[in-house]
Amino acid sequence: MFFAFSQSPKLVVGIVIDQMRWDNIYRYQNGYQKTGFFKTVLQQGFSCENTYISHIPTITACGHATIYTGATPAIHGIIANEWYDRKMKKIKTSVSDTLYDRSPRNMWATTVGDQLKLSNIGKSRTYSVALKDRGAILPGGHACNAAFWWDEKKGNWTTSSYYTNIPAWTQQESAKSMVDSLYQFGWKPLYPLSAYINSSADKQQFENGLIDKDATTFNYDLQNKINKDYRAVFNTPIGLAVTIDFAKKIITKEKLGFNPAGVTDMLTVSFSAPDIIGHSYGPQSVEMEDTYLRLDAYLADLVAFLDSSIGRTHYVLFLTADHGVSPIPEFLQDSNLHIPSGRHKEKNQTQLLNQLLQKQFLTDSLVIGVMNAQVYFNEEKITNKKLSREQVIQSVLSYFQQQDNILYVFECAEYAKYPMPIEIKEQFAKGYNVKNSGTIAMIYKPFFIDTYVDGKGTTHGAWNSYDAHIPLLWLGGKIKNGKTYQKYKMTDIAPTVAAMLNIEAPSCSIGNVIQEVME
Repeated sequence: MFFAFSQSPKLVVGIVIDQMRWDNIYRYQNGYQKTGFFKTVLQQGFSCENTYISHIPTITACGHATIYTGATPAIHGIIANEWYDRKMKKIKTSVSDTLYDRSPRNMWATTVGDQLKLSNIGKSRTYSVALKDRGAILPGGHACNAAFWWDEKKGNWTTSSYYTNIPAWTQQESAKSMVDSLYQFGWKPLYPLSAYINSSADKQQFENGLIDKDATTFNYDLQNKINKDYRAVFNTPIGLAVTIDFAKKIITKEKLGFNPAGVTDMLTVSFSAPDIIGHSYGPQSVEMEDTYLRLDAYLADLVAFLDSSIGRTHYVLFLTADHGVSPIPEFLQDSNLHIPSGRHKEKNQTQLLNQLLQKQFLTDSLVIGVMNAQVYFNEEKITNKKLSREQVIQSVLSYFQQQDNILYVFECAEYAKYPMPIEIKEQFAKGYNVKNSGTIAMIYKPFFIDTYVDGKGTTHGAWNSYDAHIPLLWLGGKIKNGKTYQKYKMTDIAPTVAAMLNIEAPSCSIGNVIQEVME
């Protein structure tokens, strides 16, 4: 049995760690502090150990949208970070907007925050913050008071004219001095490198220099970036510090959790830095381990802040991830693990396909682009040139069928007919959007990645467990200590939060309430 909470929490804090694999909860246990966040939640909160993303691709924008809407890309429309818009005839991002520059209007569903505000005619206050614009805008939803993201040119938090209730204090708030002071110290490991027993050696040829082109080992000097380069906030744990700082200021300045109308407020926080760091150094790196040890401490600080300012029983916090990440293929090959792996060899798939089709159909630029492991065709040119669309598609299918690193390739609209396991077919169906997705889709072999980055770094996006198995932790309110190994989905998060708040689930939610959290 489960029950709706008799008294709704004063504040809901939703946390997304961009690119956190589930096993990071346990992989770094020896480095997490006894009073750190992760050990605290395991001892005092609740963990859904077997939570999976039920759609592909497993990418940042669609993950954030799915967490808060309880819907999948097939329904809410956010199929990736960016895609080709056939009507506009150009590539657009998940949050691009011709009217407001950036907004949540590309997302067709409501979020749990939207439903919270609908339940009390807008009395709840909802805010959102992340370094990435999509990590702030999509979780915040359509009715969010304000969403904030990092402006690397100005070295400060910014927002969009879409939001009409932007607090005045945020206009004067500056993070420059904080960042510059952290730049002074650079990025050094918290502990001696010998303590990082869960990582490979610090210097690896398959790691991609992030702060400076050829720098892939500690210590990272950041003093040359003071007062002029604020991109490094994304590339280092400094991004964790400034995000936590601004989140706490929003809670304090806006008095979240103490709504004068006596209703629940909501804050969504996404930590973007782990994703940028993980892409370059990989999940096996000392840099990633150091990032998570620092994250553990920062999150513990946030919990202590919430405990003292609001009280553990008066707030509910959940933590999850938008996706995981694949190990770097060259790590799997070079570390005597002997695990089959690899990466796509062609730097420009679009150019290659157009050259192939030019020879066959005597027409150039028939492929607009290859993105998110999908092919977009120039349908207008195919029609105007009176070419056989079926033959053009078959030519591309035939090419990819010959590639050893591709497991399945098929026409998106015909996925139901393609002979592949029902589990993968269902994940594709939940990610395939008739309006926004491409015409042909590819699914790579396990540990083969579809990005060309000069043999360095890694990515995510696949259906496999390393990309799709995510953490889901709960703390506060009436949530009891425990864990479940029952399989749950990312789409179950929003309806569970809605049940705690005694409100309607988001408009397109297809998830179920996680009963163990409510018991």
